Amino acid sequence: MKKQHYLIPHHFDGESKDLEYSTELKNVAEAEDLFVDAKERLWLVNEWSKIATGLNVQLHLADNHGKLVNRRARPGDHIRLNFNGSEVPTAAPDFDWVIIEAIEYDDYPDENRETFALRLRPAFNPAGNQEAMPEPPKEEATSTLVITRNLSTVRSTYHGRNEIEKTASNDNTPFNNPWLGLTEEQWELLLQTFIEPL
Repeated sequence: MKKQHYLIPHHFDGESKDLEYSTELKNVAEAEDLFVDAKERLWLVNEWSKIATGLNVQLHLADNHGKLVNRRARPGDHIRLNFNGSEVPTAAPDFDWVIIEAIEYDDYPDENRETFALRLRPAFNPAGNQEAMPEPPKEEATSTLVITRNLSTVRSTYHGRNEIEKTASNDNTPFNNPWLGLTEEQWELLLQTFIEPL
């Protein structure tokens, strides 16, 4: 059994999901280069919608006040998810928000291994009126993205924990398997894109 990254929370309620993609490089040097590229792709949230063709959601990095920014992600930043494709929302539900709770790089030279991980959690709009929200986000739910280089193998993994299936408010119909706003297929596309060789 593979050792779980320490940023992945314990699962105790609802659904859990683990997805994985890996690529084997010719040698360690090539794997190190790809890991650097993959780490940068994960760091640059504003590029996710551009590099993952067919993602069909606009992702924007915002600071802890909700102001959109163009830089590497930092702990405490937010990600705004826009599902209608426009810059101006037509209704409040068009935007979902998650907070970047943790970002960690670790190097294990004795094992010739390194990791870069980012953990997300549901959040209110940091610039909005929280009292006007219909219901608070389920704070136990998390999504953790991990890029790992082990010798000449580079791997990207997704770990969803404690996600409760959401339903439409009008008829209690379940939404399409959301994991912090994205479907399993959308997370899979991102995982593949992060470790795609240039």
